[in-house]
Amino acid sequence: MRIIQIVGYKNSGKTTLACELIRAFAAEDRKVGTLKHDAHQFEPEPPGTDTWKHRQAGSSTTAIVSAERTAWVVERTTSIEELVSQMTLQRLDDLIVEGFKSAPYPKIALIREEEDADLLQLSNVIAVALRKPLPSVEKRAREMRIPVFLHSSLDSFEPLLAFLRQEPMELMTSWEIKGMKKGLKEGREEGIKAGIIKGKAEGKQEIAVKMLQKGFETPTIHELTGLSRQKIQKLKEAMQQWN
Repeated sequence: MRIIQIVGYKNSGKTTLACELIRAFAAEDRKVGTLKHDAHQFEPEPPGTDTWKHRQAGSSTTAIVSAERTAWVVERTTSIEELVSQMTLQRLDDLIVEGFKSAPYPKIALIREEEDADLLQLSNVIAVALRKPLPSVEKRAREMRIPVFLHSSLDSFEPLLAFLRQEPMELMTSWEIKGMKKGLKEGREEGIKAGIIKGKAEGKQEIAVKMLQKGFETPTIHELTGLSRQKIQKLKEAMQQWN
């Protein structure tokens, strides 16, 4: 399951881009899921419905099902780690996450103005989308090896979509970049390639350790990082020794 986060401040176009990605991937017969963070107390159904009455009467977990649809309402907050774990069980091809800035997944940062440039400091930003040219933001992103896409209209997402259609492993992570820089010191193509491979492996292990610390289960870590179950078990045993 490939996870793509969309982050940005209010009215930056997060939902517009999310819907564009959903339409594009679904049109390719990919199974797409979504997660949305809401900063307010949302109401999932109109007052007066039967399940609304169940909840008003005190039900802590309510489900409704028809021949074509199932919906759950749970009266508590849920961590993104738990949500992603549940989404993994749905055997999705893609999971589009709107919001959750502090989560560790690959992110598209939507930047409207120069003052939004702090979004570049979030973890695992793989692309920046601008509505208009912002020279200082573009310069900073280039220095960080983050590709920038200008989408001045709703019809200009294709370059970003083409980038995202690459195989997930082709999206260079910060660890791969670090490995590449180390390889460059050797001055040989073989050294650069070896550095990228090493950086990629180190990045996967670091993510796996963080996921273990947050309580992710082995199948989920394996699905998201590509690390073998044996390697994850060894990391788990090593962490137990540290503790």
